[in-house]
Amino acid sequence: MGQEILGSSHVIPQMVVLDCAPELVGDALSVHLAQQSTSAAVWTLNVWVQVAQGWFWLGVKASTPPASGDDPSRTVIIATCPGAMGWRVDAYCPTDDEVADLTLQSSKCCSSVPGVFKLNDIGGSATDVYVLDRPWSNQFSTALTNAFVIKAASGNLRSITLRVDSTLASGTYYVQVWALAAPPADTTAVTLVNSLAAPVKVVHVLGTDNLVRYDFDEYGVPFTLGASIGLSSTEFTKTLVAGAFMSIISAEYR
Repeated sequence: MGQEILGSSHVIPQMVVLDCAPELVGDALSVHLAQQSTSAAVWTLNVWVQVAQGWFWLGVKASTPPASGDDPSRTVIIATCPGAMGWRVDAYCPTDDEVADLTLQSSKCCSSVPGVFKLNDIGGSATDVYVLDRPWSNQFSTALTNAFVIKAASGNLRSITLRVDSTLASGTYYVQVWALAAPPADTTAVTLVNSLAAPVKVVHVLGTDNLVRYDFDEYGVPFTLGASIGLSSTEFTKTLVAGAFMSIISAEYR
């Protein structure tokens, strides 16, 4: 029987601890996630392991939701650590009203290298996994623009550094980070669902560059549809600035 976990736009982690007799805890852990078949919600799962010296973080994984091709009930992670005495998973999802079920199962059969691995979309074998803690990819612009797509699919965003160019007319502008495959139509309101962060206000003076940085800590912030950036002349609704005045210096994602 698994534990019910609830999504929240406040991004509150929920702890699920392996509940079994100590003699049944092994070096291997499997993590099983069940969602509604139509769910597009992404769960970020941090795996912790207990050894003789205490609890240690082992790795993190962002799930692929059923709406993007995964089965509603599936095994999403395998993890291994020699000397494991206990396991837990801290789960969070920024989607309000998302209800899921998380089940942990341990085994004394350990046949893979230590770490956290994500199973492929069809629940492949150990030969079909990849290490989740892979390096972050980096995206950047090659020309000035007023909107930019970081990734047009599900993933995690770690940081953004951008420049509002000195050639832009003096005024007050807003950088908006959308949880969408591309910035939406003008007049779209910024919400907790369609955005990855609050807009950043830029008081700009002609002839001077402005640097803006978002930092979503070491785990990043998960997104389902994509991640994109736009430069707007209004704060909480989108009004795309005419012309190309923004340069993406770095956008770390995976």
